Amino acid sequence: MSNDIKLVKLKSGEELIGDVTVVGDSVAIANPCQIMPTQEGLGFAPWPPFSKNDNITVPMNWVICIAEPVDPARDAWNSKYGSGIILPNVQLNG
Repeated sequence: MSNDIKLVKLKSGEELIGDVTVVGDSVAIANPCQIMPTQEGLGFAPWPPFSKNDNITVPMNWVICIAEPVDPARDAWNSKYGSGIILPNVQLNG
């Protein structure tokens, strides 16, 4: 796992989070989850929902954008599917 947690917005409107690697004209996503807002905050649903695989590849022509997730989304994904390490939101002066 490369620990490059990104958001991937698809043409279908789905917004995924996972460990993203761009490979040629496609995007490989390890442990992809669709982000879903809930009353408690953010929820994750494995994507595609009935796949046996933990890794998927999406053609780049289906991707609208790839972006950095907000810290709470990154941390929630990382605690469930990644290393479990929650990165502190600290700025160093100097």
